[in-house]
Amino acid sequence: MTDDPDHDTAHQHTLRHEHHRQDVAVCAREAAHQARQTTDAAHRRLAGTAAQPLCTALDRAGLHMLTDDDHQAVRDLTRHRDPATLRQAMSWLERTHAAARAQRLDRALKKIARSGGGVILLDGSLIRTRRRAGTENRKNYSGKPKCHGLLVIALTDDKGRLVWVSAVRPGRTSEITVCRHDKLAAHLRAAGLGAIADLGFAGLDDSGPDADPVVITGYKAARNRPLTRGQKLSNKALAAVRAPAEHGFAHLKNWRVLGKVRTDPRWATALVRALLVLTDREVAR
Repeated sequence: MTDDPDHDTAHQHTLRHEHHRQDVAVCAREAAHQARQTTDAAHRRLAGTAAQPLCTALDRAGLHMLTDDDHQAVRDLTRHRDPATLRQAMSWLERTHAAARAQRLDRALKKIARSGGGVILLDGSLIRTRRRAGTENRKNYSGKPKCHGLLVIALTDDKGRLVWVSAVRPGRTSEITVCRHDKLAAHLRAAGLGAIADLGFAGLDDSGPDADPVVITGYKAARNRPLTRGQKLSNKALAAVRAPAEHGFAHLKNWRVLGKVRTDPRWATALVRALLVLTDREVAR
């Protein structure tokens, strides 16, 4: 030990500096621990907030009744997924739920028959899609409008309300091929209904010469056989009757997402059928 006062002052200053550094470190650790607890609580609150609509979407989609383990799994999922991914998952589930509510062909025809309707309107439309690279996308190219798209067939009532839409097909598929694949004429005959369509569906009716036609189309002119005046008047009358079908497609294509479909074409059928349900709700308001 030394009696030098300067040495003692320097030693005390060093001790005070060391104690102060330890106090600061302890305060920093406590602050970091409290921040972690606050962040974990916020994450738990955010996860619970994001999990609730996702659980609701799962329940509405009718996949299964969620148990406590399922709810916990959804909460764990929300902690590791960004909000944009969760919103996409919820929107897909909502479309799946709405698409499941779209009527099947036979049920839609029976409903029209029970309401006293005898004629429905048949038409097709092309939904434009993004042009993708590769040979797999060539089947989506339609030569008539000269663009890539997906073909959809729809049935409307005499007031222009959509009652059924088919599954989407590649754009190069003809309308009559889609109807034959869905056996539309057989379904119409079984329901006791008739359909009015444009010339693109000529030849779809496979009824015999003595049977009543189930698909009525106009007259088509040939190179060496022009239409008569009566046939032209008949085509004009059928065009006036088919006008509400165009109105139905116009209501469906009011949704901006159908302006040009940029999603995977595999999900286009669920998208169109979900929009059919939403369109019926909007029109019925």
